[in-house]
Amino acid sequence: MKIITFSALLMLATTLSAQTEKGASPRTQNSKTNTQYSTHAVVVGISNYQANGIPDLQYAHRDAEVFAGWLRSPAGGNLPDRNVTLLLNEKATSAQFAKVLEGLIENAREGDQVIIYFSGHGDVETKTRRQSGFLLCYDAPASTYTAGGTYALYFLQSVIETLSQDNKAQVLVITDACRAGKLAGNHINGAQLTSVNLAQQFANETKILSCEPNEYSLEGEQWGGGRGLFSYHLVDGLTGMADANRDGLVHLREIQRYLQDRVPVEAEPASQNPMVVGSATERVATVDAPTLANLVQERAGQRPQLSGTDMRGWEDDLVAATDSATQALYYAYKGALEHGALIDTAAGYPSAADLLPLLLQRENLRELHGLLRRNLAAALQDEAQQALNALLDDDPYEHNHWQYNPDKYARYPEYIAKAIELLGERHYMRSTLMAKKLFFEAKNTSLGYNYLGSAFNLHRNIEARAFLAKALEFEPDAAYLYYGIGNSYINDVAGVDSFFYYQNKAIELAPAWMMPRVDIASAFLFNNITEDWASCEVYLLDALKYKPDSYVLLEKLAWLYQRMIRTDDVVAICEKMNRLRPDLPNGMATLSTTYMRRRMYSEGLHYAREAIGIDSSVRFWVLQNQAYIYATQRQYEESFRVEREMQAILNMPWFGMVFLLPLNLGKLEQARYEHIMVKYPFTYADCNICEGSARGSINFKLGEFGLAKSQLLKTVPIEISPDPTYLNIFTTLGRIYWIENNLDSAEYFLKKAVNYHPKLFAYFCNAAEFATCYFHYARFLIVQNRFPEAEVILAQAEKTDPRNPLNYYGMAILHAAQKHDRQALDQLAKALEWYYPDYDEIMAEPLFGDIRKTKRFRSLMQQYFPNGSDKPRIEALLKQYLPDIFRD
Repeated sequence: MKIITFSALLMLATTLSAQTEKGASPRTQNSKTNTQYSTHAVVVGISNYQANGIPDLQYAHRDAEVFAGWLRSPAGGNLPDRNVTLLLNEKATSAQFAKVLEGLIENAREGDQVIIYFSGHGDVETKTRRQSGFLLCYDAPASTYTAGGTYALYFLQSVIETLSQDNKAQVLVITDACRAGKLAGNHINGAQLTSVNLAQQFANETKILSCEPNEYSLEGEQWGGGRGLFSYHLVDGLTGMADANRDGLVHLREIQRYLQDRVPVEAEPASQNPMVVGSATERVATVDAPTLANLVQERAGQRPQLSGTDMRGWEDDLVAATDSATQALYYAYKGALEHGALIDTAAGYPSAADLLPLLLQRENLRELHGLLRRNLAAALQDEAQQALNALLDDDPYEHNHWQYNPDKYARYPEYIAKAIELLGERHYMRSTLMAKKLFFEAKNTSLGYNYLGSAFNLHRNIEARAFLAKALEFEPDAAYLYYGIGNSYINDVAGVDSFFYYQNKAIELAPAWMMPRVDIASAFLFNNITEDWASCEVYLLDALKYKPDSYVLLEKLAWLYQRMIRTDDVVAICEKMNRLRPDLPNGMATLSTTYMRRRMYSEGLHYAREAIGIDSSVRFWVLQNQAYIYATQRQYEESFRVEREMQAILNMPWFGMVFLLPLNLGKLEQARYEHIMVKYPFTYADCNICEGSARGSINFKLGEFGLAKSQLLKTVPIEISPDPTYLNIFTTLGRIYWIENNLDSAEYFLKKAVNYHPKLFAYFCNAAEFATCYFHYARFLIVQNRFPEAEVILAQAEKTDPRNPLNYYGMAILHAAQKHDRQALDQLAKALEWYYPDYDEIMAEPLFGDIRKTKRFRSLMQQYFPNGSDKPRIEALLKQYLPDIFRD
C-alpha cells in the first residue's frame, strides 16, 4: 500500500579525543569495544494522529518499535531499557517529545552518544524564514502548525547543537518523517521543502534520505508484515546485511549501496531513490555475527519481525533504592500527574505543584530533579494544547464549551505560566509557550460577556487584542494569533477592514484551516457587513467544499437560511447536523430558534426540550427561547420559572423578565434595577451606554421625562461603535421630544433609530427590537396624518420581523386613524392572536376611540384578556419570585 513519505538518516558527529575510534555505532559497557561512555536513545513512532485532518500512517509506530528493539539487541549495542525512551502514538505529544529531548541535554556527558529517532509526519505549512519545517507530534493540529503540537526543525537543531557543542556528545539523529497529500502544506510541497530544509539544516553532516525530495516513500504489509520500505531495509542493512566486504563493519557507502540496490526495485512502478551525503568511509554500525546469522536464516524463510520490549522508566530503578518516605512522595507525585491534580488537588490526591518542591529537597533524587520538573511542565502544556487543538480543528463540542463554559479555560494561562517557570526563562520553547499563554488570556478576557451588548464587549475585545498583539511578538508567524485578533474585530463595524485583514492573514499562513473561514461567515451573518444574503450563501457553500461535513459551517449556513426565512432548508441542514453529531444540541437548538422566530411556538418548545435533553450544560442557549415563548403566550408562571433557571446559571438577576418590560411596570422595574446596581456593580461598570439606557427608560415609564432625557442624552456622544442599546435610546428620545411637541427633534431621533439597523450587529439585537423602532416611528407619522409614509414603515417592519404582533397593532392604529374600522379590528385581532401583551396600552390608545365602542372590540378583549390587565398578575409573580428585590 502506498504512503507518501520521506525519511532522513542524519548523523552529526563531533570530534572526539584522539584515542576514540572514528564511528557512530552504539557503545555501552556491554558492547564489544568496552568504554566508559554511555549511549542514550529517544525513539518516537506515530501512526495514529489525534487530529482527523492529519492522515494516519500504518506502520510508523512499528518502525520505531523495531528500531528500539534493534538498539536493545546485540546488533544495536545491547542498550538497557533505562537508556532507551520509546514514545508511541498518543504518548508522543509535543510536550513529551520536548521533555525527553531536554532530558538528553541533562544526562549526556562528554564522549557519550545520543540517538534521536523520529517516525511520523513532517511538513512545511507556509514559506517563511522561520518555517524551515516541522515534525508533527501526536497532538499536532491539522493546520496552523505554529499553534503547537509540532516540533520545529530549528528547535531540533538547537538541541543538537547543545548536545554536540556544549555537552560534547556524539549525536545520531534518525528522522522517518512521513508526509501525505492531505497535509496542510501540500499546496506548497511542504514535505518536500522539509526534506530539503533538513539537508540544509544540518549542512556539512552525514545524511541518508529515503528518497529524493520530488519522490514518495512507501510502506506496506509486504515488508516485514507491515513496515516502511526504507526503514525495513535500513535496519537490515545496519544489522549487517549491508556489510559487503564482510569486515564486521557497516560503512556509509555500504548502507547507501544496499539501500539503492533494494529500495528502487521494490518501489516499482513508483520511483523511490534513497539519497546519501557524507563521508563514504564513515562507520555507521558494528556487526554482531550471531544476530546477522539469524537474520540471514530468517530471511531465507518467512520474513521476521524484530520486535521491541515494553520500556520501563529507568527512574523507577533509582527510586527503588531510596527510603520509603521518598518513595511514597514520588509515587504520590506520579499519581497526581496521572489523575490531573496538577495545580489543584483532586479526590485523594494532593497537587503535583505542591509535591514537587518537597521532591526537589530530596538529595537522593537529585538525578531526577530535572525530569520531575519537566514531567509537570509537560502535563500542564498537554491539557491546554488539547483545548487549543480542538478549537483550531473547528470541533463543535469544544466551541460550545468555549462559549458556554468559559471557566473551563480560565486556568490555562496559569498552567502555561507554571510550565514556563519550571522550564526556565532561557528555555528554547519559552516563546511558543508565552504566545499560547497570551492567547488564552485574550480568549478568557473576551468570553462570557456577550449578553451585555456590543459596546461593553468592545472594551473587552480591545483588552483581548492587546494580549494577542503581544503574543505575536513571540510567534510572528502563528496563524491562530492572527485569527484571534481578527475575531476581536467581528463585533466592531469600524474595524471591518482589520477583521478581514487578520482573517485573511491567518488563511495565508494556514490555508487548510477552517476557523478563519468560519469567522468570515459569522461576519456576513451577524455583522451586517452586507445585506446580500445570496453572496453570503455562496461564500458558505464554497467553504463547505473544503470540508463538507464541517458541523460549525453547517450551523452557520442554517443560521443564514433562518434569516432568509428558508425554514425547510434550515430543517434539512439541522437534520444533517443531528446525524453527524447526535451528542450535540446545536441542531435542535437552531431549530428551536428558527421556529420561535417564525412564531411556530409549539415546535419551538419541542426542539428546545430536545436540545436540553441532549446536553443540559448549554441549556442557557434554549432557555431563552422557552422563556420568550411562554411570555408571548401570556404563560407568565412558566416564563418566570424558566427565567429563574437562567438567573441561577448566570448568578445574576439582571437578565430576567426582559420580555415583560414593554408592560411598563414602573416602580417595580426601578426597584429591581437599583437592587442590581448595588449588588452587581460590575454588570455595567464598563458600559455607560447600558446604564444610561436603563435609567432613562425607567424614568420615561415613570413619567419623569426631564430626567429620562438627561440620562439618555448623556449616552449619545459615547457612541464608539454601533450597539443595539441605541435603538432604545434613540426611540425613547424621539418619544420624549414628541411629548414635548418638539416634532423636528422627535422625528430626527425616531428616524435615526429606524435607519440605525444597517450598521447594527444582528447577533446582539433580535429582529423584534427593529419592529419596535418601526412601530413608534410609524405611529408618529400616523398622528401627523402622513399615512402613506407610515404604511411603508410598517411594511418594512413586517419584512424585518414577520408575524410580530406589534406590526399588526401598528396597522390597526393606521386603519383606525383613517376611520377604516373593520380593517382596524381585523389587524387588532391578528395582533392579539399573536399575543400582543398590553391590555392597558390598547385601552388607552386615543386612536381606538371609535372601535372601542364596537361589540367586536369588546368581544376580542374578553377573549384574550378575560381578567383584564395582566399587570397585577405579573406584579404578584415578581414579588413572589424576587422577594429580595421587590419589598413593600
